[in-house]
Amino acid sequence: MPRGLAFKSIATSPLLFIAPLEQQVPNVPTSTPTTPAEWASIPMILSESGVSRTRVDEWFRQLDVSPRIYAQVTGNEAIVSMVSLGFGIGVVPKSSSTTVLWWIASACST
Repeated sequence: MPRGLAFKSIATSPLLFIAPLEQQVPNVPTSTPTTPAEWASIPMILSESGVSRTRVDEWFRQLDVSPRIYAQVTGNEAIVSMVSLGFGIGVVPKSSSTTVLWWIASACST
């Protein structure tokens, strides 16, 4: 950070992996992968850039995995939509997952 700036943390938002409730496409699991090889075979839907992307890229680097990227999108809503359609597993901030759960509950009640 530049010397002339002050920094104050306001909140922390953990990242979550999200997956479709039902398997609609082969290679898109509905349960958590347990090995680096499993992670490498999963189609991922990730942000094009930003803090979330930086963190997930570092996480994959630590596993020594080159992720299989199905799509790179500009917003969390796009990630949620593509995951709900079964195209892959996504990574979103926890605050976005609250919206996801509300959206799923609303869709199931109609």
